[in-house]
Amino acid sequence: MPPPLHRRSFGRALAHQVNRSQEFSPLKNSAECDCPETCRQLISELHAGFIERAGGIVERTSDSYLCEVSPLVSYAGEGLEHLKGQTFQCPVHIQ
Repeated sequence: MPPPLHRRSFGRALAHQVNRSQEFSPLKNSAECDCPETCRQLISELHAGFIERAGGIVERTSDSYLCEVSPLVSYAGEGLEHLKGQTFQCPVHIQ
């Protein structure tokens, strides 16, 4: 179960403190950080974690691997129990 969210109200606005690696990845025009490649890497790590928490194995062949779970299959890692015991070689696309 994820840790409780911290909330703070600012008049009509509401701020939530969340796990940045799971909820936020800025995209800017930088070639070093906050670029499309880092966004792609973070979403791949998140989705590989979904598969691994469900009992699957993701074999990463390099630092730059691709792993995607379609949001039509699972939004936040739920309902992936059928992947238990299966091994996936990157690139992976669960659809």
